[in-house]
Amino acid sequence: MDKTARIWEISKGLCIRVIYGLSPQLCIRFHPVNNNFLSVGNANKEITVFNFSTGRVINKTVFDNEVTAMDHDHTGLLIFCGDAQGCVYTVSMNSHTGVLSRSHRNRNGSKRKSPVTTVQYRTFSLLARGPVLLTFTRDGSFIFF
Repeated sequence: MDKTARIWEISKGLCIRVIYGLSPQLCIRFHPVNNNFLSVGNANKEITVFNFSTGRVINKTVFDNEVTAMDHDHTGLLIFCGDAQGCVYTVSMNSHTGVLSRSHRNRNGSKRKSPVTTVQYRTFSLLARGPVLLTFTRDGSFIFF
């Protein structure tokens, strides 16, 4: 909530990188393939891709509400994120350049607009017999895609 994303070296208990934002940083994910990319969702309705080594902004995309949760697919080509009003977005990401493009928005079926607190992607689920995206909202709703 102090508008920073901090990277820690756990074994030594040292903060090794501080990335300063303009608003509270609400969720963060390392890219699963390119270790130099760090994706951060924030209260300013953005996902920002940072170069982990330099801390510089590579790209960003804007959403309708605060980005409260996110996950990458295993290839790093997609980011799934949830916002403060219960919407779930799919964002395409170029794994070489870090360029983002928003591709799909899905609102949960509930009339309540509860913030998404968890987004988790799996390549295979026995229940779905294929890829599955699980979301959880602050009001306790589970949604499978």
